[in-house]
Amino acid sequence: MIDRREVITIFSRCFRLLAKLSAGLSDKFFSEILDKEFENLFSDYLFFLRNTAPAQNNHVAQYNARLFSRVQNIITLVKVCNYLNLNLDRTCPLLLERDLLSIKLFLLSVKNQKQQKVEKEVVKIVQQPVAASVQISIGQGHNRIMQLMNGHEQVRNVEIFQKIPEISKRTLKRKLHELIEAGFLKRTANGKIVFYSLANRPEPHGN
Repeated sequence: MIDRREVITIFSRCFRLLAKLSAGLSDKFFSEILDKEFENLFSDYLFFLRNTAPAQNNHVAQYNARLFSRVQNIITLVKVCNYLNLNLDRTCPLLLERDLLSIKLFLLSVKNQKQQKVEKEVVKIVQQPVAASVQISIGQGHNRIMQLMNGHEQVRNVEIFQKIPEISKRTLKRKLHELIEAGFLKRTANGKIVFYSLANRPEPHGN
Protein backbone atom coordinates (compact mmCIF):
# COMPACT_ATOMS: atom_id res chain seq x y z
CA MET A 1 0.00 0.00 0.00
CA ILE A 2 1.32 3.47 -0.94
CA ASP A 3 2.08 5.97 1.81
CA ARG A 4 1.33 9.68 1.99
CA ARG A 5 4.68 10.72 0.57
CA GLU A 6 4.24 8.53 -2.47
CA VAL A 7 0.69 9.75 -3.06
CA ILE A 8 2.04 13.28 -3.59
CA THR A 9 4.20 11.98 -6.43
CA ILE A 10 1.26 10.05 -7.88
CA PHE A 11 -1.00 13.11 -7.72
CA SER A 12 1.69 15.18 -9.41
CA ARG A 13 1.93 12.60 -12.19
CA CYS A 14 -1.87 12.51 -12.51
CA PHE A 15 -2.11 16.25 -13.05
CA ARG A 16 0.54 16.13 -15.77
CA LEU A 17 -1.28 13.24 -17.44
CA LEU A 18 -4.62 15.06 -17.15
CA ALA A 19 -3.15 18.16 -18.80
CA LYS A 20 -1.70 16.02 -21.59
CA LEU A 21 -4.94 14.06 -22.02
CA SER A 22 -7.08 17.20 -22.15
CA ALA A 23 -4.83 18.75 -24.80
CA GLY A 24 -5.02 15.55 -26.87
CA LEU A 25 -8.79 15.01 -26.89
CA SER A 26 -10.38 15.33 -30.30
CA ASP A 27 -13.71 16.59 -28.89
CA LYS A 28 -13.88 20.12 -27.43
CA PHE A 29 -16.97 19.35 -25.33
CA PHE A 30 -15.30 16.47 -23.49
CA SER A 31 -12.06 18.46 -23.24
CA GLU A 32 -13.91 21.25 -21.40
CA ILE A 33 -15.57 18.73 -19.06
CA LEU A 34 -12.16 17.21 -18.30
CA ASP A 35 -10.70 20.67 -17.63
CA LYS A 36 -13.50 21.37 -15.14
CA GLU A 37 -12.92 18.06 -13.36
CA PHE A 38 -9.20 18.89 -13.32
CA GLU A 39 -9.96 22.15 -11.47
CA ASN A 40 -12.29 20.43 -8.99
CA LEU A 41 -9.76 17.68 -8.27
CA PHE A 42 -6.95 20.19 -7.80
CA SER A 43 -9.03 22.26 -5.37
CA ASP A 44 -9.94 19.28 -3.16
CA TYR A 45 -6.39 17.94 -3.34
CA LEU A 46 -4.96 21.23 -2.05
CA PHE A 47 -7.33 21.11 0.91
CA PHE A 48 -6.38 17.48 1.56
CA LEU A 49 -2.66 18.31 1.34
CA ARG A 50 -2.73 21.37 3.59
CA ASN A 51 -4.85 20.18 6.50
CA THR A 52 -3.43 18.57 9.60
CA ALA A 53 -6.68 17.96 11.44
CA PRO A 54 -7.38 14.36 12.57
CA ALA A 55 -9.54 12.07 10.49
CA GLN A 56 -12.53 12.21 12.84
CA ASN A 57 -12.97 15.93 12.07
CA ASN A 58 -16.18 15.94 10.02
CA HIS A 59 -15.03 18.82 7.81
CA VAL A 60 -11.81 17.05 6.81
CA ALA A 61 -13.55 13.70 6.39
CA GLN A 62 -16.08 15.36 4.08
CA TYR A 63 -13.32 16.72 1.84
CA ASN A 64 -11.61 13.32 1.71
CA ALA A 65 -14.93 11.84 0.54
CA ARG A 66 -15.21 14.58 -2.07
CA LEU A 67 -11.67 13.90 -3.26
CA PHE A 68 -12.54 10.21 -3.61
CA SER A 69 -15.62 11.19 -5.64
CA ARG A 70 -13.57 13.51 -7.89
CA VAL A 71 -11.14 10.70 -8.64
CA GLN A 72 -13.98 8.35 -9.53
CA ASN A 73 -15.56 10.98 -11.81
CA ILE A 74 -12.34 11.33 -13.79
CA ILE A 75 -11.91 7.55 -14.07
CA THR A 76 -15.43 7.33 -15.49
CA LEU A 77 -14.82 10.24 -17.86
CA VAL A 78 -11.58 8.69 -19.16
CA LYS A 79 -13.39 5.41 -19.81
CA VAL A 80 -16.13 7.23 -21.74
CA CYS A 81 -13.54 9.05 -23.86
CA ASN A 82 -11.83 5.74 -24.58
CA TYR A 83 -15.13 4.13 -25.53
CA LEU A 84 -15.87 7.00 -27.96
CA ASN A 85 -12.30 6.85 -29.36
CA LEU A 86 -11.63 10.50 -28.45
CA ASN A 87 -8.12 9.94 -27.10
CA LEU A 88 -5.32 10.67 -29.54
CA ASP A 89 -2.79 9.19 -27.11
CA ARG A 90 -3.61 5.57 -26.21
CA THR A 91 -0.99 5.19 -23.49
CA CYS A 92 -1.84 8.27 -21.45
CA PRO A 93 -5.37 7.15 -20.36
CA LEU A 94 -4.04 3.77 -19.19
CA LEU A 95 -1.31 5.36 -17.07
CA LEU A 96 -3.79 7.89 -15.68
CA GLU A 97 -6.36 5.24 -14.74
CA ARG A 98 -3.68 3.16 -13.02
CA ASP A 99 -2.59 6.11 -10.88
CA LEU A 100 -6.15 7.19 -10.09
CA LEU A 101 -6.97 3.68 -8.87
CA SER A 102 -3.89 3.82 -6.63
CA ILE A 103 -5.18 7.09 -5.17
CA LYS A 104 -8.59 5.54 -4.52
CA LEU A 105 -6.97 2.69 -2.61
CA PHE A 106 -4.94 5.17 -0.62
CA LEU A 107 -8.01 7.23 0.33
CA LEU A 108 -9.79 4.07 1.44
CA SER A 109 -6.83 3.12 3.60
CA VAL A 110 -6.81 6.60 5.18
CA LYS A 111 -10.48 6.22 6.06
CA ASN A 112 -9.78 2.95 7.90
CA GLN A 113 -6.61 4.00 9.72
CA LYS A 114 -6.61 4.60 13.45
CA GLN A 115 -6.68 8.18 14.66
CA GLN A 116 -3.13 8.38 15.97
CA LYS A 117 -1.60 6.86 12.88
CA VAL A 118 -3.48 9.29 10.64
CA GLU A 119 -2.19 12.25 12.65
CA LYS A 120 1.44 11.10 12.40
CA GLU A 121 1.25 10.49 8.67
CA VAL A 122 -0.40 13.84 7.98
CA VAL A 123 2.36 15.69 9.85
CA LYS A 124 5.00 14.03 7.66
CA ILE A 125 3.69 15.52 4.41
CA VAL A 126 2.39 18.92 5.48
CA GLN A 127 5.16 21.48 5.09
CA GLN A 128 3.29 24.58 6.14
CA PRO A 129 0.08 24.41 8.21
CA VAL A 130 -2.67 26.49 6.64
CA ALA A 131 -5.89 27.44 8.40
CA ALA A 132 -9.00 25.70 7.12
CA SER A 133 -10.64 29.11 6.70
CA VAL A 134 -8.20 30.14 3.95
CA GLN A 135 -9.98 30.32 0.62
CA ILE A 136 -8.10 28.89 -2.36
CA SER A 137 -8.94 30.29 -5.78
CA ILE A 138 -8.75 27.53 -8.38
CA GLY A 139 -9.15 28.24 -12.07
CA GLN A 140 -8.19 27.11 -15.51
CA GLY A 141 -4.80 28.79 -15.09
CA HIS A 142 -3.35 25.76 -13.26
CA ASN A 143 -4.29 23.52 -16.19
CA ARG A 144 -2.87 25.98 -18.76
CA ILE A 145 0.43 26.17 -16.87
CA MET A 146 0.69 22.36 -16.60
CA GLN A 147 -0.04 21.98 -20.32
CA LEU A 148 2.68 24.50 -21.11
CA MET A 149 5.19 22.73 -18.84
CA ASN A 150 4.62 19.28 -20.38
CA GLY A 151 7.48 18.30 -22.66
CA HIS A 152 9.86 20.97 -21.34
CA GLU A 153 12.75 20.51 -18.94
CA GLN A 154 12.29 24.07 -17.69
CA VAL A 155 10.44 27.23 -18.75
CA ARG A 156 11.32 30.86 -17.96
CA ASN A 157 8.73 32.91 -16.13
CA VAL A 158 8.61 35.45 -18.96
CA GLU A 159 7.78 32.65 -21.42
CA ILE A 160 4.84 31.60 -19.25
CA PHE A 161 3.56 35.18 -19.13
CA GLN A 162 3.94 35.55 -22.92
CA LYS A 163 2.30 32.23 -23.84
CA ILE A 164 -0.69 32.65 -21.51
CA PRO A 165 -1.60 36.29 -22.28
CA GLU A 166 -5.29 35.83 -21.41
CA ILE A 167 -4.35 35.56 -17.70
CA SER A 168 -2.78 38.50 -15.88
CA LYS A 169 0.85 38.27 -14.75
CA ARG A 170 -0.19 38.73 -11.12
CA THR A 171 -2.67 35.84 -11.32
CA LEU A 172 -0.13 33.59 -13.05
CA LYS A 173 2.43 34.29 -10.32
CA ARG A 174 -0.11 33.28 -7.67
CA LYS A 175 -1.04 30.08 -9.50
CA LEU A 176 2.64 29.21 -10.02
CA HIS A 177 3.19 29.65 -6.29
CA GLU A 178 0.25 27.32 -5.54
CA LEU A 179 1.61 24.67 -7.92
CA ILE A 180 5.01 24.90 -6.21
CA GLU A 181 3.38 24.64 -2.79
CA ALA A 182 1.43 21.56 -3.91
CA GLY A 183 4.65 19.88 -5.08
CA PHE A 184 4.01 19.96 -8.86
CA LEU A 185 6.60 22.57 -9.87
CA LYS A 186 10.06 23.67 -8.78
CA ARG A 187 11.41 27.23 -8.97
CA THR A 188 15.06 28.05 -9.61
CA ALA A 189 16.72 31.41 -10.13
CA ASN A 190 19.90 32.41 -11.94
CA GLY A 191 20.42 36.03 -11.05
CA LYS A 192 17.29 37.85 -12.18
CA ILE A 193 16.24 34.98 -14.47
CA VAL A 194 13.61 32.67 -12.98
CA PHE A 195 12.94 29.14 -14.27
CA TYR A 196 10.14 26.69 -13.49
CA SER A 197 10.35 22.92 -13.98
CA LEU A 198 8.19 19.90 -13.21
CA ALA A 199 8.84 18.37 -9.79
CA ASN A 200 9.06 14.60 -9.18
CA ARG A 201 9.16 13.80 -12.89
CA PRO A 202 7.97 10.19 -13.48
CA GLU A 203 10.36 7.62 -14.85
CA PRO A 204 9.86 6.85 -18.57
CA HIS A 205 7.59 3.89 -19.24
CA GLY A 206 8.54 1.18 -21.68
CA ASN A 207 5.13 0.99 -23.32
